[in-house]
Amino acid sequence: DLPDFMGMSPLATSEVYFHNLIIEDAKVGVEINFFNSYDNAFDGVLFRNVGVGIYSRAGINYIRNCRFENSSTCDMVFGDYAAFSSVHRTVSVGSGGFVNAANNGVNVPPFGPLFGGASVRLEDCHVSEWSGYTAVDVDGLLQVSNHLFSTKHSFSINGTA
Repeated sequence: DLPDFMGMSPLATSEVYFHNLIIEDAKVGVEINFFNSYDNAFDGVLFRNVGVGIYSRAGINYIRNCRFENSSTCDMVFGDYAAFSSVHRTVSVGSGGFVNAANNGVNVPPFGPLFGGASVRLEDCHVSEWSGYTAVDVDGLLQVSNHLFSTKHSFSINGTA
């Protein structure tokens, strides 16, 4: 076990590449906690029956060509130290939500009050059959292009859908 540092693991990582994996039946598929964990790349990863697929309180994340099936809470949660994340060509089916980058209690001053949520870019993704109120809940900057949502409210920006 690693010692706790402000609720975060002290292990900082950089340039980690998750490729061609199946992650299933877990509370959290991949958890990134330390604020100096930059450039986490996910390519071709299948997340199935997890609580949260990617839970990143910190760093910069690149999610490409991934698939999320039945994430009970949300496919991806990005905290305020997650400076910028981009999601491309990714599919989500039957999850609680697709992306949560809202002011979600993982604020660590001074960045939490300054940014108010992580910034996210979504491109060429398909999201369907989510069970939560919105598929995407973002308080920071949000850029969306060529995206397909197929049920319910798609977005919540600053608490409005």
